[in-house]
Amino acid sequence: MKTSTIILAPFLTTVLMGLSCSLFPKPESFIEMLPRDTDLPGWVISKQAGVYAGKEIQLVCPDYTRYDPLILARAEYHYLSDINKTIRVEVLGFGSSLDSFGLYSLERGWDTANRFSDDNDYITEKGRYSRLGNFYVKIDGENLGERRDGTLDQFHAVVFRNLKRHVNDDSFPSEMFLFSDDRSTRETVFYKKGIPAIPGSKNLYVTRRNMLEKKYKIFYMKRSSVYDSEHEFHGILKSGGGSFMLSKIGNLEAALLIMTVKEYLFISYYKHWIFGVLDAENMIVGNTIITVLFDELKARAYALHNR
Repeated sequence: MKTSTIILAPFLTTVLMGLSCSLFPKPESFIEMLPRDTDLPGWVISKQAGVYAGKEIQLVCPDYTRYDPLILARAEYHYLSDINKTIRVEVLGFGSSLDSFGLYSLERGWDTANRFSDDNDYITEKGRYSRLGNFYVKIDGENLGERRDGTLDQFHAVVFRNLKRHVNDDSFPSEMFLFSDDRSTRETVFYKKGIPAIPGSKNLYVTRRNMLEKKYKIFYMKRSSVYDSEHEFHGILKSGGGSFMLSKIGNLEAALLIMTVKEYLFISYYKHWIFGVLDAENMIVGNTIITVLFDELKARAYALHNR
């Protein structure tokens, strides 16, 4: 990249030494994951290309650090004959596929306007976003005109070609698919550091599911022991400052939190699991969903725990 200025964090090597995957690109070569001027005729780098890690990522993109990225490479390109046509590429490397999925899923959300090619790749009006093992690739475009999708595809192909031999495609934890029959991740978001509505939560999954003729956001977390799940459940209630109301659904201990007039959070636990629904519209619906989830959990938890 002759036209670019490369920025390397001085402690980059130390950060990446902890990676278990020996194929992970060396710090000084990670910039090569981005397209060169010669890769895409007509496109040139218009702003400096940089590589960041650790505290550098915190400074340039603080939201990304929710999933502890190890390295970030980014650059902006413009079209030679029309400088208003621009492409911005970001490549993030993580310690695991679950972490890369976490940021990918968080930014993807549940927008019905997303156009998917598969669970790990989608296009919006803004750009194309893809996950490849422990890497997350973001390609944003502006003023691309009628050839927009083709241009995004060209940049995507170059980046994936550069990344392919470095990918550590470790499998997702089996608990991600607790309430999934088809093992699709398209409706799931992973919150590594939890969500505010559930104080102190971490490693939490939220999945949208059709229940009672409507899609609801159900959540679940697996803990290492029965004691840990029960202890954390009561810790969540305590951290809620008295906002949670204890409830009893048959023999199941549960609690509810009124978020808004038409949005109730229900939470319960069973063995290693904490689970519930974030957006029940009333107590009857919340109780019904908790009961359904509990019945499914009893049927599936043993198999998942022993995998």
